[in-house]
Amino acid sequence: MDGFALELMDGDTGILCQKWTDDLFSTLQTKLTDIVGRTAKVFVLSVMGTQSTGKSTLLNIMFGCRMRVSAGQCTKGVYMQLIKSNFNKKFDYVLILDTEGLRAPEFFGADWSIWKDNRMATLAILSADATIITTVNEDDIAIREVVPIALLAHKRSKIAEENSGRQPTKLLFAYSRVDTTNLSKFLENRQSLHKTLHDAEIEMGDYGLQDCSSFLDSFNTSDKENESDIKYFGLLNKGGKPPDDTPNHEFGTKIAAFRKYIDEQTKCTKGQSLESWSKHIQLVYDCLETTNFELSYKSAMEHKAFNEFEEKLDEIKQVVAGNFCEAFAKAEEAIIKTDSEDTSVKNLKYFINMMDCHVQSTVAENRKKVDKILEENKYESFKEPRKRNFDRFVQELHADKKDKIKMTFDGRFDYEAKKKEYQNNISYELQSEINRDNTIKDDAKRQDELFEEIFERNIEECQGNYPRVNVRNQVEEIYASHPNTVQEDRRQSWHENIKQLGGNLLISGIEAVFEFVMGRKWSNESRDGAKIIKLQSRMDEVMNNVQSFEAGVVHKIISVTNATTKSMNAENAAKWNLYVKEAIIRKLGEVQRNWESEHNVRAKLMAEKEVLKENFKNVICKEIFGKERAIHQISQGLKFALEGGFLEYLSGKVRISVQDKGWVTDSIILEAHVDLKYLELSKSGRVKELISKLNYPKNFYEETVLEKISEFVKTNKDIEWTNLVERVLLALENSCLEASRMDADGYRKMQDMMKNDLPIEVLKNLPDLTTWDDELNKDLNKTGEAFNSNFIEIEKSIKDHLEGMNVPNLQIINYSKRVYKILSENFNPGARPRCTFVCPRCLLPCSKSLGHYSEDSRHNCDHQPRGLVGVHWKESNKLVGFSCAESVARGDSIVFKDGDKLYADFDKIYPEWMLPCEVNKKSRVRKYLFQEHNKAIADYYGSNESDSDNLEPRIISSIDELIYETLKKTKK
Repeated sequence: MDGFALELMDGDTGILCQKWTDDLFSTLQTKLTDIVGRTAKVFVLSVMGTQSTGKSTLLNIMFGCRMRVSAGQCTKGVYMQLIKSNFNKKFDYVLILDTEGLRAPEFFGADWSIWKDNRMATLAILSADATIITTVNEDDIAIREVVPIALLAHKRSKIAEENSGRQPTKLLFAYSRVDTTNLSKFLENRQSLHKTLHDAEIEMGDYGLQDCSSFLDSFNTSDKENESDIKYFGLLNKGGKPPDDTPNHEFGTKIAAFRKYIDEQTKCTKGQSLESWSKHIQLVYDCLETTNFELSYKSAMEHKAFNEFEEKLDEIKQVVAGNFCEAFAKAEEAIIKTDSEDTSVKNLKYFINMMDCHVQSTVAENRKKVDKILEENKYESFKEPRKRNFDRFVQELHADKKDKIKMTFDGRFDYEAKKKEYQNNISYELQSEINRDNTIKDDAKRQDELFEEIFERNIEECQGNYPRVNVRNQVEEIYASHPNTVQEDRRQSWHENIKQLGGNLLISGIEAVFEFVMGRKWSNESRDGAKIIKLQSRMDEVMNNVQSFEAGVVHKIISVTNATTKSMNAENAAKWNLYVKEAIIRKLGEVQRNWESEHNVRAKLMAEKEVLKENFKNVICKEIFGKERAIHQISQGLKFALEGGFLEYLSGKVRISVQDKGWVTDSIILEAHVDLKYLELSKSGRVKELISKLNYPKNFYEETVLEKISEFVKTNKDIEWTNLVERVLLALENSCLEASRMDADGYRKMQDMMKNDLPIEVLKNLPDLTTWDDELNKDLNKTGEAFNSNFIEIEKSIKDHLEGMNVPNLQIINYSKRVYKILSENFNPGARPRCTFVCPRCLLPCSKSLGHYSEDSRHNCDHQPRGLVGVHWKESNKLVGFSCAESVARGDSIVFKDGDKLYADFDKIYPEWMLPCEVNKKSRVRKYLFQEHNKAIADYYGSNESDSDNLEPRIISSIDELIYETLKKTKK
């Protein structure tokens, strides 16, 4: 490297071999240290520009090096050369990087040319202490386009994180082959260049870290050439033909002055060792590998407009998706309430048309909104494609709901036909086997084998006709096709771990997740910590009321995730996207399985397998007929329906009982219940458990609500089971009484009346009872008699069967979660649980109702001492004893990496939240806990205890007094 250039990055493959560079610079560092007698320091200078702008020539003249020069392309990739420093004593050597020219004519029109140019410019700028950007004449369009892309790559890289957002490179511009006799005419050029780059930086800032300092902060465009970062050079030679093709003395003089200027402008730059720079170049290379360089500057601006439009489009899509959900719910209810034998409406189109009528006006209205938004000029380049995208979204949504209506319809109607076909097959095959071998009727093992064989064959056929939704495949397809998702890299070592984490946790245990993904300890003090809290809350809100797999939900969460991660470096953004995707798959997978258990034909057949087997063995095999067959069939069907419908029935009843309770509707009462549990932990000495629950109170609040619901479930479980059984028995009694007065079709009439009177929760789970309608109608009729006693006897026998049933053995928490979900879906906001969003500073949950958020109804809470969740003063590392509202009144600041911001601007920093202003509302319990466990909390977070002036005078004589006071609040 001493006197000769060495290739750093291959020009054909764009690969930098890190092992080779590590070994090279380590060996070179050792040799240079021996020469200078200490760790040698280097200054890195790069040059970039369009092809044939004299980059290599400039370096050769400036430093006397031997970079290859020629007309056209002479440098491929990046070459480096080490030069002894004679002009700055702070550096021992200058490491020169000569890069391949941009906008090469031979690559014009190639799909990858923009990618190649952006990548090369980024390497040149990010790897150096100073970069000379060359161009000829005044044609600097390429420069104005690629420099902002390099800035974007820097802002989204780990380099920005390690330098606190500082742009490490000094940018210098060299215009050659210009008329240097009248430089005043270039004033407009200088001003234009500065404005273009300044505007570009603002525009590109929407993609990167907003807290990065400007790379134009030190950019000087002075009118005096000797003070400006923009230099102008004439021709290298006096003329192009002999005898005038001799070196131009003025050109060489200006180059020498330029070198001196570089020395002056970088005098504050600290040198670095070659080993240190080797690590830095790896960060740069990682940045190259993880950044999307497909965009030109123009397309990047279009991309910004595209993202802006997508946010608006997402809002519109959510309105349309919500309307489709309402329409489906109405159609589903109509299907369930329609008699399976009612041929007047037993038509799939009838229910699909019902949905179409409901959504028609909403779709048309929102399509007009999309068209109006796209009338703006900045959206012109993608106007037609996004119109088609919205239409495709509506079509996909319609197809999805249409499929669900078909599945519900099949489950209600086709399911019955399928089961009849299945039972007829069993009867036919069984009869054939009995005719061949009469001993089967007494061979239980052979009966089991025959049943399993027939059942599995029908289930296999059913699977082909009524496939289940593959949630993973659906989500993967949406992610792959979404225009703004960060695509996962399966080669990364963290890929499988993140995938497993997302599949298991679903944004719970946020501390562990954050630490694993971000590589640092969780803290809501950081911007990223606050953003992840917001992401978690938004995910909870979006998926809270989902009934089945919804493509619109996935699109919404992708948009929320992208908005959260757009300012992170590419690797962290990819990690969070993968984590969220796996969390979606897990959650929507559970939701879809639950939904299909009620609506999928195959799932319902599987659920009723034991009922069918019971009928098979105890009715058909034992040749039970007439009254006994009716008793067995109805009693088994009602038992199955009671057990299957009780979860929904009890949940609905408990919901009515608790929806007006203070711990659901009043944040003060809920907080009192939570405080009571905190105090119990404190009094019992379980301090570590207390601190861990204080650390992220959102989960503890939800846990408290579920526990309160569980108390009502336990109290009402036996009572409501008795009530449900009595309602079923009453429906049975009335239907049997009516059937006993009929001359014909009494059994069919009994079924129709009973179904009409059964609770909807039982009816939804009731198996088909019409298999032997014709036979039973004939067997049970008593022609010519005014009263048919058969049905009275049937009613009494079935009553004996049902009254002996026990309450279904389901875990209490399953009922409680179902109640919580129903409460969350309540149309009346006042009857919903409290909001799940937490304050980004003190982490206290919002006090308003779930789903309340809008621009007119922002989040709010009473706030708590921030030290409870580990917030500390920057200088002293001591826990903060003040709430957010108190800090607003005190004039305190929020500390961010890029600088402090006043708490008085809380609602501007966090626009989803109201400004904390009610100072006196800080909980006495939270004050007590902060004071009582100050040292333990400080130790937990690795902070120092609060000063005495941060702690208020003792206001509580004992914890028992505070427990009593809090207990009274819970009774309100």
